[in-house]
Amino acid sequence: MALTEKLLSACTLRSIDKLFKTRELSSLPSLDEWMAQPADMSELEEQILLCYQKGLAFNVHDWNEYELDTYFIGPVFSLADFSSPYFNYFGQRDIDAIVDGTLLYGRIDGMIASGRREPELPYFAFQEYKRNLDPNGGPA
Repeated sequence: MALTEKLLSACTLRSIDKLFKTRELSSLPSLDEWMAQPADMSELEEQILLCYQKGLAFNVHDWNEYELDTYFIGPVFSLADFSSPYFNYFGQRDIDAIVDGTLLYGRIDGMIASGRREPELPYFAFQEYKRNLDPNGGPA
């Protein structure tokens, strides 16, 4: 079977559902269990997060990508401090993977991955919706 290729920026929810037979779940027990764990944070960190949350709630529908990254995403990732000798936060890095015979590739806005200086195995990746590049597109 020939390998197909898909640029990440060309993916839509519909195309991903069709290609990988994904479906939205209302809950996932392993995620629910993980999210129920107590957060180990100081009172100062909690106050800072509440400040970021307030700013996001007020501006979320009006910020462009740069503002969202500058005022919310970047500061939250910095506060969480994912830097270690074993994993790190990486931004604007190329990524590729073969999933069910399809090569997915592109530049990811941000990811937490193994590796210190270069991403190796991604644990979590996110791609922000670029309203300034596609004002009629869907943020999902």
